[in-house]
Amino acid sequence: MRYISQAYDFNVTTVIRAIIITNGCVWFFLVVVLQGLFLDQNHVFNFLGLTSEKILSDLWLWQIVTYFFVHAKGVFHILFNMLLLWMFGCELERLWGSRFFLAYYMFCGIGAGLIYLLSLSIGIAFFDASPTSLNIPMVGASGAIFGILFAYGLIFSERIIYFMMVFPLKARYFTLLIGLVEFVSLINSGMGSSISHLAHLSGFVAGFLFLQIWKAVQNFNIRKWRKWPVHLKIVKNNDTEDRTLH
Repeated sequence: MRYISQAYDFNVTTVIRAIIITNGCVWFFLVVVLQGLFLDQNHVFNFLGLTSEKILSDLWLWQIVTYFFVHAKGVFHILFNMLLLWMFGCELERLWGSRFFLAYYMFCGIGAGLIYLLSLSIGIAFFDASPTSLNIPMVGASGAIFGILFAYGLIFSERIIYFMMVFPLKARYFTLLIGLVEFVSLINSGMGSSISHLAHLSGFVAGFLFLQIWKAVQNFNIRKWRKWPVHLKIVKNNDTEDRTLH
């Protein structure tokens, strides 16, 4: 189902407000204050960021979850990520409901981390990628947010988005363009770039997998319930309105 909507609702939804507050507190108190003022090395990044060697060798499995709640010390990393989350996530939360949206966000974050680990391991094993990438902690919610971008482009495909604040694009083309840019950037810079294009693309893949799994579960439940002699009343909501995102 695809939606075209009217003027954008700037109110922050419940789950996104909680995510922004959590990320902001972790960034300010742990990264800026604790690590920036009191610790000599990147202890917070090494402990909470996703470090492949720590997960694969030492089984620091919590990093699969904690890495996308930690951001780099520079303010623009967290600011840009939270801005994208607010711009594209709020409407998805209103459409899906808070619990489903939170499940999708967490799946995309965790899934992006796991796909990143798998891809990195394959790259090192078969394509002579630098093994030093295993020791570099990855931080940031970009993987989860790229999963949000994927869902937004799929569901609100006809929505108009102004790329670079100038060029109007339908949401589906905007998503494809962002994915293409990330893919080309990964090819050009490899895995040695300070920006993890691989993690961004992993977020796209995680979002795709979640929606495919959910679709399969729904189809299974429909087939299962059809075997029972129950009468279901289908209520159709005709109150959908047109909206346009700027």
